[in-house]
Amino acid sequence: MHKKIHLQSKKICYSITQYLDASGRGGLVSPYRVCLQCPEHPQAMTKPTDQKPLKTGLAVELWPLDRLPPYENNARTHSPEQIAQIAASILEFRFTNPILADEKGVVAGHGRLLALQQLWDAGETVRLLNGTVIPPGMAPTIDCSGWSPSQRRAYVLADNQLALNAGWDTELLQIEVAALNLANFDMGLLGFDSDRIAGLLDPEGINKPAKEHEGAEELNEEEFSEFEHACPRCGFEFNGKQ
Repeated sequence: MHKKIHLQSKKICYSITQYLDASGRGGLVSPYRVCLQCPEHPQAMTKPTDQKPLKTGLAVELWPLDRLPPYENNARTHSPEQIAQIAASILEFRFTNPILADEKGVVAGHGRLLALQQLWDAGETVRLLNGTVIPPGMAPTIDCSGWSPSQRRAYVLADNQLALNAGWDTELLQIEVAALNLANFDMGLLGFDSDRIAGLLDPEGINKPAKEHEGAEELNEEEFSEFEHACPRCGFEFNGKQ
C-alpha cells in the first residue's frame, strides 16, 4: 500500500498498489510509476517499494579547515544572525549538507562552514546524520574537482540563486507550520521571522492585537454631559441640527 497527500484536497490517500509505468504500459519498466487509484491527483508519482537504492561511490570526506579557504569572490553574504540560524539548525538536525570544495577551496557551503566554526568556538559537539561526531577543525566535504574555471565560478552563483527562485504553496505551508506549532516544535529553527510565522498561524489576523490609531485623543466625557436635542420617542440625546 502507499500513502500520499493530494495537493488539492489535502486528503491522505491509502490505496492498493496498482500502477502503470510512466509510458502508460503495465509492468515494472520505470522506477517511478503513476498510481491509478488517485483520481483527484492522477499525476502523483509514487516510488515503488521494490526499488533498491543504488550506491554512486560519491564519498563524503572530512577535510581540515586549512584545506577549505573561502572563495575570495564569493558574492553571497551571511549576516551574524543567519550564521546563528544555520548553527542552530546543525545542532537540531545534525550536519546534513556537506561542503563542496576542490583543490582551490570552498565552492559551496560558506555559511555552513562559518556556522561549524561558531559551534566549535562555543564548545558544542557536532554530529553527522548517523551520529558520528565531527572532529573539531574538520568539515564534511565532497570533492567537486573537474569543473572548468567558468563552471566553478558559475556554480558559486547558481547554487545560491536557484534556491531563491523557488516559491511557496501558502496553503500547504500554513498546514505544515500549524502542525509543527501544535507539536511545540521550536519555530525559530524554520528560518522564518516571527512576523511571518504569526501570519501563517493566523492568516485572517483574528488574534492580532488591535493597534491604537496614531494621533487619537481620549474623549473628555464632560464635554458630552449636556446635549442640545433629545428624541421625543426614544430619548436619544445629540448635538447639531434637528
